[in-house]
Amino acid sequence: MRYLRYGIELERLETKHLDIVRQWRNQERVRLRMQYKEEISPGSQANWFNALDLHNDWYFVADAKQIPFGMFHVKEIDWLHKTGEAGGFVGNQGLIGGVEAGMAILALMDFAFFMLGLEFLEATYRCDCRDIEALNCQLGYEVFKYQSNGFVRARVSSARFLAVTKEPRRAAEQLWGDGERLVDADPWLTQHIRSLSPSRVR
Repeated sequence: MRYLRYGIELERLETKHLDIVRQWRNQERVRLRMQYKEEISPGSQANWFNALDLHNDWYFVADAKQIPFGMFHVKEIDWLHKTGEAGGFVGNQGLIGGVEAGMAILALMDFAFFMLGLEFLEATYRCDCRDIEALNCQLGYEVFKYQSNGFVRARVSSARFLAVTKEPRRAAEQLWGDGERLVDADPWLTQHIRSLSPSRVR
């Protein structure tokens, strides 16, 4: 399955991606920002992948101009409360600090709010990572919990996201168009999108 938006292709994580994602994740600059800081082996990576829930854990490899550069996700979805946890990282060092990561995050959040129909996203990040803190603030996240391990929990509603990202989304649409494409969606997702109220789908 692929979701295309803002010049980014989000391809759902498959077995073929596991090795490159593991290499990205094991980079020190990525690993040390995570709650789990140990290096990940091929075996543990495979076990993690096999344990993902098809409908509750949505992991994507982001691609810009046919260059894969990071992994982004919405996981552990609570369908009753229409909430999931978003996150991700850039693994391709040549694209760190570039516009691609920002566009991938906007695309992911559009997917979560408009394709999955979620009403809230949550994020967990280190409170001393000022760049991540600033980015999440720009996306509308508000901290609701400080954890003892130095991480915080933050939340944003779909309405707040749309309000605070109005200008960057408009700029992105001027550059790449306002269209979006969902390719090779499985029957469950297709039916789920059809079940959403008209106000939830563009």
